Amino acid sequence: HLIPVSPTDAMHAWVNDRLRPTGGDKTLQVIIKDGSVIATALPQRAGFFTESPDKRYDARLNVEMRSYGGGAMSEANREATATRSITVPASTSLADRDEIMHRFIAGLMVRINAELEKNIYKYFGNNIDYSKTP
Repeated sequence: HLIPVSPTDAMHAWVNDRLRPTGGDKTLQVIIKDGSVIATALPQRAGFFTESPDKRYDARLNVEMRSYGGGAMSEANREATATRSITVPASTSLADRDEIMHRFIAGLMVRINAELEKNIYKYFGNNIDYSKTP
């Protein structure tokens, strides 16, 4: 709740911006299994000229996509995971911290996008139209 855009919100935007249904009466289910950012306080080093980070942020986004036809079993599925970490100096202003976090989550989305793109056409090509640009 302390970051401007969560990995889950970013993934929802990715789905809305990039995926379009095509033909047939199939269903695409996108399951966000993990969309977390964990902040860890770091020990501070003493010293007048020390600009040490006070927190490390670890983000993880794990997503599964499933395609369903008429049956209860999925016809295709693809799971992808992306992780990213960053440290932020204690002296960073709130506005700068928000900007850093926006870029941090954007970088996480670049990674999950690359993982999903690896096989999206192969497994879901007949079910969705994937736009490379929002």
